[in-house]
Amino acid sequence: YPDASNGALLFYDDDLNVIEQLRPKVGDFVFFPSTLKHSITKNHSSQYRISLNFEVSAVKEDHSQTDLWPVP
Repeated sequence: YPDASNGALLFYDDDLNVIEQLRPKVGDFVFFPSTLKHSITKNHSSQYRISLNFEVSAVKEDHSQTDLWPVP
């Protein structure tokens, strides 16, 4: 692992190699497809970290699904 201390968001390839590391700042909102392998590192600060998890589907006006993030 790269230095991922203090609450980094890590993304992995299919072989579980770290391919990206983000360190969100206060007010950041990070969206990514649910199929992307990810984890977070332990928050060693005295500040709270709030994480939300939800799924979003994009739908066209005719109620058909878009190919933005296809739902399996």
